[in-house]
Amino acid sequence: MGKNTFELVENGTVLASTSIEISDFAPIVVINEDEEGENAMWSTQNCSISKKEKLTLSDDFDEDLREYIVPEIVIAQNSTSKIPLKIKQGYDDWWDDNDGIIEFTSSNDNVIISIEGVDSETKNEKEVEYGDEIIIEVSFKNRLNRGQKFSIDIKGKDGENIEVSGKLNFTIIEKDVFMSYEGQIILDENKDIGWGDWFNGAINYITGSFDEVCVRVVDKQFSKLVDNESLVLKSYSKLTGMDRADKYKTLGYVKSSRKFTQKETWVRVNTDDFEVKPVSYRKGKESIFTDYIEPEIKNKIGYHLYYYVLLSGYHVLMILVDNRNPCTPMYKILDQIKDRPFKELKDLNEDLLTMAKSNYEIAVERVQKVNPKAKSHGADMYLWKLKRK
Repeated sequence: MGKNTFELVENGTVLASTSIEISDFAPIVVINEDEEGENAMWSTQNCSISKKEKLTLSDDFDEDLREYIVPEIVIAQNSTSKIPLKIKQGYDDWWDDNDGIIEFTSSNDNVIISIEGVDSETKNEKEVEYGDEIIIEVSFKNRLNRGQKFSIDIKGKDGENIEVSGKLNFTIIEKDVFMSYEGQIILDENKDIGWGDWFNGAINYITGSFDEVCVRVVDKQFSKLVDNESLVLKSYSKLTGMDRADKYKTLGYVKSSRKFTQKETWVRVNTDDFEVKPVSYRKGKESIFTDYIEPEIKNKIGYHLYYYVLLSGYHVLMILVDNRNPCTPMYKILDQIKDRPFKELKDLNEDLLTMAKSNYEIAVERVQKVNPKAKSHGADMYLWKLKRK
């Protein structure tokens, strides 16, 4: 706390004086959710599946503002990242010192912090007022490793008074996590070569961009993401989705994989027309797919991509998982035949069961073109988690 003294002076004589306590500059620095960052993604929500670090600010802050949830931020490895921030008032008082200096300090000496618009040599601090919006730029003297973590401490300073005003935790994006703009590359490519809605699908069909070969469609999508046109082959004769995924693994594009055998996964029944058709999950296997995915994406903010083979190679698709909000992860099945919506990840198991059931008869009919007496088709399912090299 500081003190301002007001005096009534007449002809050089102090007739009266009074002093008023002035609250020290007590800023709280938070992510500005109204603005977009650059080469950065973040999560500010605290929940059971995404627990954040907490700070307890000093008694100079209002009691209901002292708990500070530290944002988790994922940034690019090879580019400067920009983080939008807002300066909030931490003490609600009429007589409040509303300006001072904000200073940012990194736990890693390789990290360079610059506040956008600051021209002085000390680019990691700036004089601000409550309500100001600023952008910090984060770059590196020497490149950090993927997955490497560091933090930036934030302090508010006014004369001799120094307050802890926040903190930011950073992770360099890992190989199997993709930035927002990379997720959009996949979504745009799926729209450009798929059926999607009636209008765009008709345009793609007329222009010849619509592709019915599911294995090639997935190759086109992923090749755009990793900028490797050689992934798209001239011929796909006799190649299955399993063949292509194994090739991805050889090329260094697979982080992990899981085969879900028909025996462990499905309850299967025989009918007059079809044999061993999957109709439901075996007891205890109702979440078998998300049981594999959830540990893979935990605490990894960003997009995740899975190569998905349905019914032992009958169909191949991509599953895009949006984990930018880890408290509510979402997914979208990328299908050139229809534009599927994003759904909560917890719904994926039911979605994949529905796909297995609805596609089984069509898969058998395809086999019957070669063997008219056939009544069954393989029902193994596969997921490969994709990554950059």
